[in-house]
Amino acid sequence: MFFNRNKKDELNRLAAEVETLKKEVNRLRRSTYNKQELASIFEDKLEKFTKYQNSLAIAIAAYTESSDKIFDIYHEGTKAKFYLPNGGSDAIQREIIRTSYFYQPKPLLYMKNMGLLKQGGVFVDVGANIGNHTVFMGVVVKSARILSFEPNPMAFEVLRRNVALNFLDHAATTFNVGLGEMAQKARNAGHKLTNMGGNSLIADEGGDISVMRLDDLDLSSVDLLKIDVEGHGAGVVRGGWETIGRCKPVILMEASSDQEREAVSGLKVAFGYREKKQFGHDVLLTAD
Repeated sequence: MFFNRNKKDELNRLAAEVETLKKEVNRLRRSTYNKQELASIFEDKLEKFTKYQNSLAIAIAAYTESSDKIFDIYHEGTKAKFYLPNGGSDAIQREIIRTSYFYQPKPLLYMKNMGLLKQGGVFVDVGANIGNHTVFMGVVVKSARILSFEPNPMAFEVLRRNVALNFLDHAATTFNVGLGEMAQKARNAGHKLTNMGGNSLIADEGGDISVMRLDDLDLSSVDLLKIDVEGHGAGVVRGGWETIGRCKPVILMEASSDQEREAVSGLKVAFGYREKKQFGHDVLLTAD
């Protein structure tokens, strides 16, 4: 059923991965490695590629066979649940099924192991999508208060379901709105079924999505602020400038655009933030 609906996308994805592998092989061939070293490297890369494809096939089979699309994952014996209705097509949902773990765990585990995540603290999840970080902070870290913002209606409904599945209603409040530089109306620019998180907002007075400012929430305390809004993080920062300056939260922010990188620089200058670590496009900032 999955392959019939999404065969073209899946074949394109696989073709892209094969092409990447071929480019890596050609690059290595032009290197100074001897034949024995090259053979070892090729074998290792091919083994990793094959293992990934096998685990992906298993994940798709698990998704297809699941009647309720609810999957259990564990962190050090602690169980969390995810409702993943689009696990056959959406990249994030499929990766959670494939790994049986939280999506992009490296920054989450780094912050936890470094003591940057406060039990009983306040977490603001801007661009919550289906609730990956919300569930981690609620179930694993046990935040006392979580505010999760997701403007995409389809992702928002999954977010709400995942909050309820993990009995986080006492701590988590979900908002089907966006956060930005000013309060206004907007519309969703749309997303692909292969990437629900790829949605972004466009300002539109006739739009059906509300945009708020973080500062308008008048929060007295924020311990962690996560911002992942498809290149529009600078607006979130400007709309939360007073809150950030007052609370000095740990910030995990996607900085994939020039404006977002400028916002990061502004936080360093204004509030003494420094880059603790970088995870791809995600920058982890802590204030002195």
